[in-house]
Order: sequence, then structure tokens, then C-alpha cells
Amino acid sequence: KEKLQPLEANFECNLESALVGDEITFNDTSLGSASRWNWTFEGGEPATSELSQPVVRWMHPGTYSVTLTVSNKDSKSEITKEGLVTISYHSTVTADFTIDKTQLFDDEEISITNTSTGFPETVKWTLTPKVGTPLVYTDYDIKGKIPVGEYDIKLEVSNPLASDAKEIADAFKVLDRYAVIAA
Repeated sequence: KEKLQPLEANFECNLESALVGDEITFNDTSLGSASRWNWTFEGGEPATSELSQPVVRWMHPGTYSVTLTVSNKDSKSEITKEGLVTISYHSTVTADFTIDKTQLFDDEEISITNTSTGFPETVKWTLTPKVGTPLVYTDYDIKGKIPVGEYDIKLEVSNPLASDAKEIADAFKVLDRYAVIAA
């Protein structure tokens, strides 16, 4: 019986420096004939993979290690590359959003979807009614019921390198279903 060359784990990636959200492709370059791959990506999405050529992204800045374990029926080999990938913030962010309805009743939900670019780390929504107290949200998107009123929307987004805001006056109107019926 012929014995296979012993495994020696190794890999490369197409980028070692990238921005938050960028895809990085990893490629197994191990010696020997691996039949199984077990990757661990510190802080990555996905955090693990069993593919020979996984694609990973990081959503938070930092420096991250990557480990690959290769195996076959005869042997196993592992390599960890400490601090291999450095992820940075985008130098610009652009605030933007979409609204699914411009007029609705108070028993209906509204969806305001954040379509900002540059992967902002902080998000602040201010929905200001013509009368009453502004509503402030820090969720990435807004989905739910909003009290009766006519609203302006302001979205502020930022990361440590950049910030931006978008404002729409008279963005949407929430009507009291029963007041409308009575009228």
C-alpha cells in the first residue's frame, strides 16, 4: 500500500488588510492530500468553515488570527497565523434610508430601512412630529407602530473616522383610524 505524503497545513488569502464588511477569500495551499478542512476565523463571519476556499468578512475593526486544520484518513495538520488580517473603518459613511409607506393608520406598522453605506458603527434616528416629543431610536432599522402625527425623519450615522446625516421633512403621516372614520 502506497502511503500518501504527510499533510502540512498552509493557506493564503487575497487580502490581509481590508475594510469592515469587505469579503476576503481564503485558499488552502497545504501539502499532501487533504480531504477535510476546518477553519476558524477569529471575529469573522462565518466564524468557522469546512470549505477548502471559504469567503469571510469582518464587521468590526481589529487584527484577527486564522487557523486551518487539514486532515485525511492518515494524518492531520494545523496552522495558525496570528494577527493575519487587519480590518479598518471606512473613511466615509453616507446616511440613507427608505420608507415603505408615507401614510398609514396608527394600528399599522411602518418599516424604515437603513440603506447607509460605509458600514456605520452608530446609528441614531430622530422622528420629529409637528406636535409632541421627538422619538429617538438607535436600532439599525425601524419597524413598528408609531403614534399619530406628521413626522420629519433625521438619520445620523457614524464611525470613528466619518459621519453623515440625512433628513426628510414631512416624511410620513400616521392617521388615527377612528378619527378618520368619524370624520
